[in-house]
Amino acid sequence: MTSFPAFLISNLISGIGLSTLEIAANPFIALCGPPEYGEARLNLSQGIQAIGGIVSPVLAQKVLFRLQADSLIDVQWTYLGIALFTYLLAVAYYYVPLPEATDQDLEEVARRIPTPTRESIFNVRIVWITLGLGVLSQFCYVGGQEAIATSFTAYLRATYPSMNAFDHQAIGHAAFAVARFAAGFAAIFIKPRHLLLFFYAGAIAFCAAAMNGSGPTPAAIVIMIYFFEGPIFSLIFAMTLRGCGRHTKDASALLTAAISGGSVFPPMMYGAAKARNVQFAYCVVVAAFACGALLPVWFYVVRGAREIVDPVKSERHEGGLEEVAQIERRLSSVGERSRKNRFGMGRRWRKEESPVVEHRERRSWADS
Repeated sequence: MTSFPAFLISNLISGIGLSTLEIAANPFIALCGPPEYGEARLNLSQGIQAIGGIVSPVLAQKVLFRLQADSLIDVQWTYLGIALFTYLLAVAYYYVPLPEATDQDLEEVARRIPTPTRESIFNVRIVWITLGLGVLSQFCYVGGQEAIATSFTAYLRATYPSMNAFDHQAIGHAAFAVARFAAGFAAIFIKPRHLLLFFYAGAIAFCAAAMNGSGPTPAAIVIMIYFFEGPIFSLIFAMTLRGCGRHTKDASALLTAAISGGSVFPPMMYGAAKARNVQFAYCVVVAAFACGALLPVWFYVVRGAREIVDPVKSERHEGGLEEVAQIERRLSSVGERSRKNRFGMGRRWRKEESPVVEHRERRSWADS
């Protein structure tokens, strides 16, 4: 529309849509399989998103946005194409039979996992303290991430002017994606809290190192920062949702709202850069990541929090094949109305069978 107010309004609407996507998609991915692999699934899916972060700037600069001073036609056609593609995705997902998890379903899942979700400290349940620290950690992490991204060109000009900032940032995005895939596979074998502390420590160390030097060394250091900050978002999100039960969707909304840190820390870094220089401004990122690292420290200090977030392999109780046969016979006898609603049948079956599973898993946790 060649209108700056319309541009701002359209970005606000897009932001609302993207945040709604984050609220829905992240917990869905974290919960749609064996609970012990939630962090792995979310990191792998976020790795796919990170690949988009590599490709989209290249397409934008090299192919789509070859702007003429007197025309916005390339931009308009690009946005129209994105809008149509997004609409097709929406239609496709509308007809894909994805399961819907109710608050009751989420509560049952949380109760079946043998973890002490009812433990409290100072009359406050540990799981809510973990949620609060998770929101704070997400706020600080995204703030630090965006502060680095928005100051990347200025930092490279100050430390290594001969380097092409656009190409070098593409390398940083590639390191970011590689780290997410690596963390996704590592989370299958290593406890996620170990990974979270490792990546936070690496990010803090390299941000501190980025405050000094010139030439290729700082340019390499900033790539390492991208690598270490890559998996942190996914690890925080998946770990903080553990044990939230029927409040999982509310927790997801809070964690998504915490990305507002990306609007707080970049201005702080800009002020520090104006006061001294862009390298000195990295002290803001160090402080942000150090504050965010309180979450993994919490897991190491408090045993109850550690037991909640450490993955527990789901137990398969005896008689699995026989039970499946019983379920199939029961479903075949359901009336026509219930057969049309497969989710309704799932809830009916869970209501009848879950107490047996829950009792056995609780007993096994007590024995251990």
